[in-house]
Amino acid sequence: MAVLKFGSIVTEGSGSLGGHTIQHSKGGMQIRTKPIPHGNPSASQLAIRSINKQLQQGWQDLTDAQRQIWNLWPIKYDLCNKSGDHRPLSGHDLWMKYQFIYLYEGFPFQVDPSKAAAGPLGPELILNGTFDNSDYWTLGANWTISDGTINFANIGISDAYTPATLTINTNYRLKFDVVKCANVTRFSFYNNIGGYLFKAPYNVYQFLPPKSYTLFVNTLTASTRFSLHARSWTVIWSLDNISLKQLL
Repeated sequence: MAVLKFGSIVTEGSGSLGGHTIQHSKGGMQIRTKPIPHGNPSASQLAIRSINKQLQQGWQDLTDAQRQIWNLWPIKYDLCNKSGDHRPLSGHDLWMKYQFIYLYEGFPFQVDPSKAAAGPLGPELILNGTFDNSDYWTLGANWTISDGTINFANIGISDAYTPATLTINTNYRLKFDVVKCANVTRFSFYNNIGGYLFKAPYNVYQFLPPKSYTLFVNTLTASTRFSLHARSWTVIWSLDNISLKQLL
């Protein structure tokens, strides 16, 4: 490691040069030898690399006119790099930044930069969908939260619900994991007045474990809660990783 002192011409630096990386630190600017990666890449690293290849291909597939829009967009709206030197991003860099979340979440590219900036999804509406504890959930009869899952066991009709503000006739993406299910059963999503929250076919849904589900749903009503409605006969099942986000 070496500490750099810049002169009157070159006053700042960042990034990599050859086998070295220039970094900011409390002691000033430093130059370090770039680390050599060891071992096999993880599954997440391989996924990111795969997405990057798709991002590069998506940029190449744009027309010249579309690339020109992306090239001018950072200049028009003063979108600069993170070092704060007010140098606008390139259109290619902006494309890579905005489109990554689209591919990561399983959506196609959004070629309009004004729409791509918002991303494909709104914020998470389920405050505790991983069930680390019972916070934010109200449990009816025969419902429990334990070991990171929400569970229903026994005979009966009952709800478990959490606060969530949903608007009528709006599209959402719902994800959840079925961890355990002793019998084939039907499962409903209810609103705050005890009626179906989503339009068919996802007002009543049949599932088998173990499986992760991704549903694109449309709301039948407005609601201030998201309810899991059980109407079962000798059924035992558990859910985890519930996520609900509005499609933008």
